[in-house]
Order: sequence, then structure tokens, then C-alpha cells
Amino acid sequence: FVLKNDSSLLFGRNLDWVSEGGIIVVNKRGIEKKALISPPEKPAKWISKYGSVTFNQFGKEFPFGGINEKGLVVELMLVNGNYPPLKGKYAVNELQWVQYQLDNSKSIQEVIESTQKIGIQQINQHLHFLICDSIGNSAVIEFNSIEILTYKGSDLKTPVLENEQYLKSVKKYST
Repeated sequence: FVLKNDSSLLFGRNLDWVSEGGIIVVNKRGIEKKALISPPEKPAKWISKYGSVTFNQFGKEFPFGGINEKGLVVELMLVNGNYPPLKGKYAVNELQWVQYQLDNSKSIQEVIESTQKIGIQQINQHLHFLICDSIGNSAVIEFNSIEILTYKGSDLKTPVLENEQYLKSVKKYST
């Protein structure tokens, strides 16, 4: 969830997951990286622009969430669904998508723009993401088998995420 008023910004989350343990990782800027995906897809390659601190359960470069030095926060939740076809895009796996964004983006707008060139090849789970930047802009990014769904501004009535599609969650609590 994201709470914001005139002078404060708070991003919170819980970890309701099948395993309890994890590690805090400090990710440095200027590190060359390559996505872990299966052929025939094209793995994304990049050099991290920003340092970050992440919470990881499956090893370095596979975060469940974190914050970068520019104040961008990316967190995830499980959700039923599918990722759209890559159609020639470079790919990362679903956890590396978090690291890619923290390494390369400083704003919600930059994350949204990156979805035009970087896609997700699912290894294990279908995820959706709640993102917030240092000035308090928030977005939910979800995927279905056809397209990328982005909720921000007036489309993001409540900046919160659970293990259901965003619109389904909003509808459930607004009745």
C-alpha cells in the first residue's frame, strides 16, 4: 500500500509467502547484468544505473521488492493470469523484472516506458506490481495474455495491491 499526505510518503507491505527466510541485498550501480531465461527468447542485458536495497528469497538478482537510490519502490504480489507474448522484446523473468526496474528507472513513467521494450518470460509465478516513486506517483502494472495493464493517476483510486487483479479488488471493496 501507499499512504501519502502533503508532507509524508509511506510504502508498506507484508510477506505472506510459503517460505519465511530471506536476505537483504545491497545492489551496486555500474554492474553488468543478463536475464536468466530459456531459449529461444532473447535475454535482456543491462548495466545498473542505480544502486538499490532489495529483499530476496531466491538469491541475488531475484528480489521480491526493494527501493533504489532515486526513491523508486517496486513490490509484487501473486495473481492469476498470463504474461503477453514477447513479440521480439528482450526478456527477463518475473523476479528479475523487479531488479531491472530498480536498476534502470527513477520514476513511474520510466517503468511504464520500459514495458515497451522489456517483457517477462514466466519461470514460476504470475505476478503484478505496485510501484511508487520519490514524489509519490504510484502505479499498478498487471499483465494478461494480450496486453500490459497500467493503472495510475485517476485510474488508481486506491494505491494498494492484493493477490487479485486490481480492478477486481477495487470492485470487491467498493460495494
